[in-house]
Amino acid sequence: MRDGLLSRMWLTGERVCRDACNVLDVGGDALERHQTAAVDWLCRAQDATCDGGVSAGFHLKDGWLPSYPETTGYIVCTFFDQADERFRPELEERAWRMIEWLLTRQLDSGAFPGQFGRRSRGPIVFNTGQVLLGLVRASERERSRQEICDAAVRAAVWLCETMDSDGVWRRHTHEGVIHSYNARTAFAMLRCWQLCGDAGLREAALGNLYWVRASQDPDGFIRHAGFRADQPAHLHTIAYAIRGLLEGGLILEREDLIESASHAAEALASRMIEQRSLAGAYDVGWRPAGRYRCLTGEAQMAIIWAKLFERSGDDRMIEACRSALRFIAATQTLDGCAAVRGAIAGSYPIWGRYSRFGFPNWAAKFFVDAVSAYQRADTSRVDSEAVSCV
Repeated sequence: MRDGLLSRMWLTGERVCRDACNVLDVGGDALERHQTAAVDWLCRAQDATCDGGVSAGFHLKDGWLPSYPETTGYIVCTFFDQADERFRPELEERAWRMIEWLLTRQLDSGAFPGQFGRRSRGPIVFNTGQVLLGLVRASERERSRQEICDAAVRAAVWLCETMDSDGVWRRHTHEGVIHSYNARTAFAMLRCWQLCGDAGLREAALGNLYWVRASQDPDGFIRHAGFRADQPAHLHTIAYAIRGLLEGGLILEREDLIESASHAAEALASRMIEQRSLAGAYDVGWRPAGRYRCLTGEAQMAIIWAKLFERSGDDRMIEACRSALRFIAATQTLDGCAAVRGAIAGSYPIWGRYSRFGFPNWAAKFFVDAVSAYQRADTSRVDSEAVSCV
């Protein structure tokens, strides 16, 4: 234990000095190498626990944290994707281990707990939605596993029952606050609707998405996107809200929802292109709040920009995506201690307000997804240019 503490103290000093001096890895390593390092780190995060779930991350003070149901849920999707893209069957095996553990975490109500670290909380809407994404994906991949489909439907039904008639979740939310980032929960309900065909899930999800759309200001800013009502929203949760609107609009073929997502994403893309960075948090009017960068949120925005580029061909989207990914990759360590090798910090510098001094598993997950999204978008751009030259 003492050696572990001393090791973390050394890592903390090293990282603080590195970020304070703005030391970035600008060696030009291909994004694929950085992506591989992040995937391998996620494997180590799973191995750091003994239950099949994925550790919430590595913290420079506390070390490896316990498995986190919420993010394990959507890491399932990433591992299935990477198993196919990289021809690594062991990643699929890991995803199934995650599913087996998640099935043991479901409450009698169908919900999933808002457990983080060593604190176990009651059922939380957002956490349940994120686990639902993994359950749906697993059920689609293995149709014979009826218990997984049943677990997904139970979770989605609980979300319906918990939602108020105006499409807003007010009960079982983080800090008891309404959150527009639950648009990503609505997206999960739509994925379950695609799985089981329950029209009630579609209507409930639609109600939430239009409430989120109504919460958007003329400049694209989405209100109620923060963890707390009296604080600016981290880029991380703003990106959740945007992604929920975008994915919901794509599934339902609703151009107004896609336009709402695009409006917010374009506002952030312009800032990324002009300033070469984004603030870690924003207040109403896109007022920057904090002089740090939320690497997690930038990875999430990179996914959104790549998807919008594929849809619109707007070069600003792919430029913003590329800029974000190159910076995130430059903050990543590709050698040294296994606990942080390949990890993505929550913030830059490491003492930034989002996930301070931590390497959350979801930062690595979204970075992995973002690199794949960028590669698909860039390939489509090259193919389009080739066709236009014929």
